[in-house]
Amino acid sequence: MNWENDWYLKHPIAHRGLHQGEDIPENSLSSFKACIEKQLPIELDVHIMHDGTALVFHDDTFERMTGYHRDIYLSEYKDVVDLKLLKSEEKIPTLEEVLKLVDGEVPLVIELKCLKHDGRLEHSVYNLLREYHGKYCIQSFNPFTLLWFKRFAPQIPRGLLAGSYEDAALSFWEKLILKSLFFAILIRPHYIGFEWNKLWYPSVFFFKHIMRVPIIAWVVTNKSQQEFLKSKTTNIIFENFDPIGPK
Repeated sequence: MNWENDWYLKHPIAHRGLHQGEDIPENSLSSFKACIEKQLPIELDVHIMHDGTALVFHDDTFERMTGYHRDIYLSEYKDVVDLKLLKSEEKIPTLEEVLKLVDGEVPLVIELKCLKHDGRLEHSVYNLLREYHGKYCIQSFNPFTLLWFKRFAPQIPRGLLAGSYEDAALSFWEKLILKSLFFAILIRPHYIGFEWNKLWYPSVFFFKHIMRVPIIAWVVTNKSQQEFLKSKTTNIIFENFDPIGPK
């Protein structure tokens, strides 16, 4: 397939790959292989470890997916290389391993999970992507991560993620600033990824209709939701169903 330059606006994006519980765990090589087979863009999460390894994993700790009680940013890759995801034989992949597997077959939406902005995660991911020849974009909830990419790698499409922050360990004012999408003015994102059932927020209306920034809804889990969002968003990040697409 010949992917367009704005592919992230046209093709439904598989959230953490095409995963199926314990059989095909999220953010696993098998979930990414399933995307390649169906020619679907892949959304994946990346953390930085204590030793500088860019690890493909969603949570801040390993507990939910592996039973190992430790924070990612305090761990080294040698300590987790043999951990298995859920009850499968799948190990936790590094970003380098994922890039070798995908090898340009489908585009990648790389979410940077930056708990402490010190540049290490951004540098590590960018250094790997500089040698990669497939299509990709980056996204993050952390505005400072996106400002880093705007400054040092403006050619990479970037998406600002936001939502209600209902369960986030943030102050009232921090939540208010992030929900307002204030940082979008500085970041100049190529798209805004927003919680699918919170698109009525005034900030979303402003950036969609006044600033003309494309909106991608996350995480859509069935066709009814996708149909409902058809006229409200440009694209979706989905899981647990076969989406209608591309647009």
